[in-house]
Amino acid sequence: MDWYAGLLKQYGPPGSVNFNWNEALAVFAQGQAAQFFDGANFAIQFEDKNQSKIAGKVGYVTLPAGPARHVLPTFTGGCAVSGLSKNKKAAYLFVVWATSKAILKRTQLAGVGTSRSSAWNDPEVKAKGVMPKGWTDVFLATLDKGALGLPEIVAVTEYRDIVGVAIQKVIQGESAKTALEAAQKELAAVMEKTEK
Repeated sequence: MDWYAGLLKQYGPPGSVNFNWNEALAVFAQGQAAQFFDGANFAIQFEDKNQSKIAGKVGYVTLPAGPARHVLPTFTGGCAVSGLSKNKKAAYLFVVWATSKAILKRTQLAGVGTSRSSAWNDPEVKAKGVMPKGWTDVFLATLDKGALGLPEIVAVTEYRDIVGVAIQKVIQGESAKTALEAAQKELAAVMEKTEK
């Protein structure tokens, strides 16, 4: 945490303590940041010459291994039907349609990488090559090795906020130990309420 926060504090763009993905994307696309870490489908924006100064100049790689393990966070859309739904059958049929080969092929052709192999392997998708080749190669390499990018917990939004605030505090000068211990206590209280 000290290393990561130190990088942002010393070398990150001004105001990066308040960045979300939207701000990070804009700074990177304008050539004001050296690298952009994310598991989302931003390659289309990066390679669009009408809105990006770095089009044609981006390389894509997986996140490097850490000291303990190599985690490749994977993010993908998911659908579920609530047990409280009054229209379970209609909701189920929507999920079947939304995750079907035909719809995910259309999604893929629109420049949004999916986690469905049949969409990636479709001849039309391969022929059109909507996504940059380097990005596609990295994305496909992570499909078999990826781990969920977020924990499977009910309070994932609260989790993200708590961890984000801890990172901000360290960037602003608080010790990582202090910020992370406080975050752990807050997370434990949230988990106690939501994960029974």
